[in-house]
Amino acid sequence: MNYAVFKGKLVRLAAIDIEKISPELSRWLHDSEFSRLESTDPSSLYSPKQVQLFFEKEIKDGYHFAINTLAEDKLIGEVGLSGFDWAARNAWVSIGLGRAGLLG
Repeated sequence: MNYAVFKGKLVRLAAIDIEKISPELSRWLHDSEFSRLESTDPSSLYSPKQVQLFFEKEIKDGYHFAINTLAEDKLIGEVGLSGFDWAARNAWVSIGLGRAGLLG
């Protein structure tokens, strides 16, 4: 079940279903442009299992959300907050949107 946390006119942010997002995100990470823009880390190819292990670890240290369309409830990306500096009131923001050709 995917519960909406924040909702706009076209998309909503929802809790991540790790098993559902892992294959999609693995596919997107095989696109060099997506990988380069999604993270400051060196680009690497990750299997769905590796993506799942990443989220299982990261989910404890940050806040991650799936980005789904309202019309079709289709996963189009993910957004995450991590690396919190509570005194300075800042954090790292990661936004990854799959390209239309990869979402199919």
